[in-house]
Amino acid sequence: MNDVRLFRLLLSICRIAAVVTVVLTALGVWRNQTGVPWWDMWDGYVNFYLHAASGAAWWEQHNEHRLLLPRLFFYADLRWFGGLSWLPLAGSLAAAGGMWALLAYLWRRIRPDDLDRNAAQMVFWALGVACFSWAQSDNFTVAFQIQFFLACLLPLGAFVCLAAYAAERTRHAYFAAAALLGALSAGTMANGIAVPLLVCVYAVFLRLRPAQLVLLAVLAIGVPALYLHGYVAPAIHDTPLHAWTQTPGRALWFSSIFLGSALTQLHLGMVIAGLVGLTLVGLLIGFGTRRLLEARNAPWAAVPAIFLGYAVLTALATASGRTSMGLGAALAGRYATVSLLALAVGWLLVLAQTRRQWLRRAALIIGSFCCVGNLAVQAQALESVAWHNNGLRLGQLALSLDVNDAPALETLYPDNARLRRIAEQAREHQLGLFGVWPYRDVRAQIGQPAAQVAQTPCAVVIERSARLPGQEALRIEGHLADAKAAPYQGFVWLIDADDRIAGLALAGMQRPSGQGTEEIVDNGFIGYATSGQPVRRAVCAARP
Repeated sequence: MNDVRLFRLLLSICRIAAVVTVVLTALGVWRNQTGVPWWDMWDGYVNFYLHAASGAAWWEQHNEHRLLLPRLFFYADLRWFGGLSWLPLAGSLAAAGGMWALLAYLWRRIRPDDLDRNAAQMVFWALGVACFSWAQSDNFTVAFQIQFFLACLLPLGAFVCLAAYAAERTRHAYFAAAALLGALSAGTMANGIAVPLLVCVYAVFLRLRPAQLVLLAVLAIGVPALYLHGYVAPAIHDTPLHAWTQTPGRALWFSSIFLGSALTQLHLGMVIAGLVGLTLVGLLIGFGTRRLLEARNAPWAAVPAIFLGYAVLTALATASGRTSMGLGAALAGRYATVSLLALAVGWLLVLAQTRRQWLRRAALIIGSFCCVGNLAVQAQALESVAWHNNGLRLGQLALSLDVNDAPALETLYPDNARLRRIAEQAREHQLGLFGVWPYRDVRAQIGQPAAQVAQTPCAVVIERSARLPGQEALRIEGHLADAKAAPYQGFVWLIDADDRIAGLALAGMQRPSGQGTEEIVDNGFIGYATSGQPVRRAVCAARP
């Protein structure tokens, strides 16, 4: 097959893969969304909003991070968009699109003149696969994780803007944007404090004017100093230099695995991920150093190198605090965004700098294989998430009824007492789902005549009732026996002997079919009765 036909084939493959990737990722975000805060969101999202009026909450640490920019999304979501997490989730998708746009613009500036047009377009679509890959599902489906997308988007934007300024040196708005984005990067995640320094280093190699270098140097020193003022190292992490002084080889291997971690989603294994990560470090030292030294005459060519340097620094910093947790910690799904961007810019660096046709062709083929392999990852966006989502909703129901069902609440947050304190305030302010039917009014409905609530016809069977330890509340389980109504993805009112509302249950829960097989069906319900009266029957609830 000649190169023209080969590149035309690769273009078709990558175009289809990119479209499928974007569509399935958007669908996966929609299917996974419950509106229920999960783990860190109770501290950094709900509790932050409750204390945002104090002003200091905006700059408070969350672990090692100061999440100034993500908190803008959190505040706006809870203040003006219903608090159901849609704004940060949409922001994550938009940030992924922004990264694709920046990488595509960068590729236009650095692609070799002798590269086939089809091959050049194929790279554009492959970059889209990297930016929207479902390998980042942990970040795409949890609103709190918008920080990872911002921590890649802003530094990439800063480096691109500085290159755009250096290419002409007349549009000072680009320089201002680079300086601003570099400084704001510190407000995304802790690794962002390195960006002002990298912008300054890049500017030195670009040989910008002395006044501009002084300004960037002030930011490179001042931003980290401001960030570290009053900083308290998280107790669960190692001291910054512990891993590098005690186990330097292990820390380096951790960093390498971190950089290649996204590849484990393709079932390539930890060793392959680590070797690819080491290759990226080699590219930075080899191609990257050369590009920086030539940045004065070719500013765009240095952008992949400087961003790859940022990704490597992120990996090294992560290793300093988490190597002791084991090498598996480097494979955490939340790191996939940084890993994918590092792989993408490393790939661009090879394509743009090598003059060996066989190496360029091999890189293009490997990129297309990764796009195809990613389709298996994208298919996971279609897998059932009901078991997980219903577990979150059950915890939300328990909090709305002020019931301490420890197993249900552990799904939301590991610290039961802290979770219930935050939830109590959120309930008083009717934040998020606490202000949405049926969670909003559920406690007021207890003891009211059953005829006052909207119902829909269904046949309900109560199977078991158990008192929760130390409480009057009962945990009620059952199923819908009406084949037409089951599975009913809604709520079930629990009714006592006086025909009054005793509690509420969540329907659509998984349970054994009870037909002598191991089949699992989703026509069950689990809920809580808090009236203190025995539950005699149940009815399917309808939205009023």
